[in-house]
Amino acid sequence: MPVSGMRRRDAAALALATVTALAGLTAWLLGEVDLGVRLGAAGDGDLEGFVQVVDVVPDSLAEYYGFSPGWVVVEIQRHDGSMAAQADSPYSNDADAIGQTGEYLRFVTEDVPEREIDYIFAALLDTEQAPYYVMNGSSLNRFQLTGRLEGGGILLLVGIGLGLATAAAVGRGWMGEARRAEGTVAGVAVATPLMALPLLYVGSPGTTVAAASLPALGMLPLAWSLAGAQPTEAWAVRLRGLAVGLALLAIIVASRPLFGADGGARQAALLAVAIALAPAVAGALAGDIAGEGRLEHLTMGLVPAAAALVAVATFPELTPLALLVVGVIAWRAVPARLVARLPIGPRQSHEPAKAPQPTPEASEELVLEHDGPTGRARRDVAALTIGAATFAAGLLTCCEIPAVIFGALFGGIVAFALHRGLLGSGWRTAAIPVGAAVAVPVMALAFGTDGGTQYLARLVLPATAALPVAHLLAWRHPDPAWRPALFALSVVLTVVVGLLVAGSSVGGPLPDGPFELGDSSTRLTIYLALGFIALVPALGGAFAEQPDGAVGPTGRLDLLAIGLTPGAAMTVLPGFSPTFWILGLWILALVAWRRFTIAPLLGMAQRTQRQRDLAVAAVEAERARLAADLHDDALQEISALVRRLDAAGDTENAELARGVAERLRAITSDLRLPLLDDLGAGPALEWLVGRVRPLADGEVTLERSDPDRPPPNVELAVFRVAQEALANAVKHGSTPITVRYRVADDGGVSLSVDDAGPGIEPDAADRALQAGHLGMANMQQRAQQIGALLDVRRWPTGGTHVRLEWRPQ
Repeated sequence: MPVSGMRRRDAAALALATVTALAGLTAWLLGEVDLGVRLGAAGDGDLEGFVQVVDVVPDSLAEYYGFSPGWVVVEIQRHDGSMAAQADSPYSNDADAIGQTGEYLRFVTEDVPEREIDYIFAALLDTEQAPYYVMNGSSLNRFQLTGRLEGGGILLLVGIGLGLATAAAVGRGWMGEARRAEGTVAGVAVATPLMALPLLYVGSPGTTVAAASLPALGMLPLAWSLAGAQPTEAWAVRLRGLAVGLALLAIIVASRPLFGADGGARQAALLAVAIALAPAVAGALAGDIAGEGRLEHLTMGLVPAAAALVAVATFPELTPLALLVVGVIAWRAVPARLVARLPIGPRQSHEPAKAPQPTPEASEELVLEHDGPTGRARRDVAALTIGAATFAAGLLTCCEIPAVIFGALFGGIVAFALHRGLLGSGWRTAAIPVGAAVAVPVMALAFGTDGGTQYLARLVLPATAALPVAHLLAWRHPDPAWRPALFALSVVLTVVVGLLVAGSSVGGPLPDGPFELGDSSTRLTIYLALGFIALVPALGGAFAEQPDGAVGPTGRLDLLAIGLTPGAAMTVLPGFSPTFWILGLWILALVAWRRFTIAPLLGMAQRTQRQRDLAVAAVEAERARLAADLHDDALQEISALVRRLDAAGDTENAELARGVAERLRAITSDLRLPLLDDLGAGPALEWLVGRVRPLADGEVTLERSDPDRPPPNVELAVFRVAQEALANAVKHGSTPITVRYRVADDGGVSLSVDDAGPGIEPDAADRALQAGHLGMANMQQRAQQIGALLDVRRWPTGGTHVRLEWRPQ
């Protein structure tokens, strides 16, 4: 294909792959390894006259192998096999820690240029603890490192072959027909990290920066394509911006050795992993696609991410990549008929291609949020600000940059999953606060545990990040008086955490405070307060009374799940060794609960709802058809018959025919309900009561207050329920009969029909259904169709009470 016919991203990817391959081949063929250690004469004192490590190049081989400035050189061997001159030192070592048996240690006295060194051994001395002076030691073997470079050259060739195979597999449809065009960018993303390995293994600052930056750039075209698969353009733009930002950050982190700072090659490799994974995970969670399609989309990011992981270890880390490649090949080798039986397989043809959207009536998961767009925006901005501040501060620390990057990526995945409906559409607005509350504790691991301001930030930042979640949960409480009180309690818990840490012996600004963080009761108080910041308003909302019935069991469990999630994220903080398994198991449990327990139940409820809607629609369509047939055929013929009888002078039969015509017109009106369509339920009920009054042989009254008309489907259900209830009252009850119809200011609708008869028996509905009478079942079906409550009961003093209540959602 000519370049003019290629997409820009394909051309850019191929150009980057070419540059990376040429640079890697050049580094491999030249075979020069830079040890990254600079030697010089020791200072004054007992070490004067000896050679020591003066400087270690950031991100160099010497740094990887543990060399540090100030170490004393014990042994040097040149390329020609000669040894550098040594002399006895005044230090003895009875422990024989460095492999010498003499009474005194021998140190190198001759400064050898780095390019001539074939082997070097240096040690860290402790001159204050006689007679054991050697605390640590490390060595560099150029022959061994040159072998590693040669192995990197072989991996370069493997990377080229694997990239070509990936491009061919994707182009032939292995990852789905929709991704055939992404073969080139996928192949480049897989090949680039492997082709850059010789540059990394050379060890010089410039080649290390290039080796860390090129894989991140190689992921960009693929990330751009994967982001474009989003169903909404807004999310595609966000994911592309995230990929570009991560790539720039990777280049900045990788370039730190050029400015004398600590190296960031491993951190840049992790950022390259994030570039590939972020849009892949987002695409796998987004849209309405089959399970196999989601797995294909995820695999498009997993394989390049595993390739980028090759560079995070001192020697190539090939296990994840090899396992993924073998897994993909095995997956695609399984016959299609077996794949179709797996949970990740494609949907069967008899299932609908598109699942219906959940409705509040079917799911019972709606939790009303009593907060406006302005409040939600401020809450999101606060959560993002806390997360961004933690991310920026964490990157400035020395030792836990991977935790910062992982925390940000993990929190972003949680936020995206919530936004895509993991807990239902009612929790989309919780995406940013919950994502930040999950990310901040993990990113806070970058701050030390030895006390001071860093330990204060380690605990206070996660506490503050839980406050937006607490605000969201508090403002979902049905009682306005409880909302500020619950949020105030969360704020108090946050202040308690800050005071306990700040006023402890190691916590920060108040080192002489009354609290001791080493005390188990103080630490327990802190972590309990952290966990309850978001849980307190969740408990308040979950156990609150819901007078309008808007929150079902699922909604209450969702409240508790959201409230527990920040606390689960806090479990990574205690101790010196983070425990991620609690947070990971909690997230997996949420996904399993929603996807494999709640989702099937909601799907069943939605199918039942849709079947009920179709049944009601079919009944109304059949009524309309019968009304049209009666009006156009039977009623017209009877009218013609009346005219002929009148013309013949047969008045008796003419009057009889007129009576039949009037009855047909009444039946047609009952079936078609033009009055309901034109004027609404109130006038239609007046007409219905007027028709029923002569049949009841007593008082039948209507009390109505309907300044506004509810939705048409609600009016239809109200009329049909009233029609059935009045028919039952006339047949089984007695007058007076009272009908009450009311439309409230908030749009709620209530209908009640009361009679003075003996009252309905408790098992009357079941006996009527067994006898083939469907009146009660029809009323219940009408109520369920609009999500209303229907109550049919006998008053203690006698009489039947039928009540229908509907509230707008």
